[in-house]
Amino acid sequence: MRHAPGLVKTALEEDEMYTHVQKLDKTHLGSFRHDDVEKFFPEPHKYAGYQVEFGDVLDEEAESE
Repeated sequence: MRHAPGLVKTALEEDEMYTHVQKLDKTHLGSFRHDDVEKFFPEPHKYAGYQVEFGDVLDEEAESE
């Protein structure tokens, strides 16, 4: 859920979301456009004030790739 606020904000601004499906070996299987954010995030505006301190978490994720 720590990435949800940014995702919800962008989805509300763009009025759409996408789901991308791929295998573990990164083979792309398909992409799907969704025009209803509320199917994924009921009451999407409640995420507006949700903040998470990332610190160096993103650096650690980049190192593991």
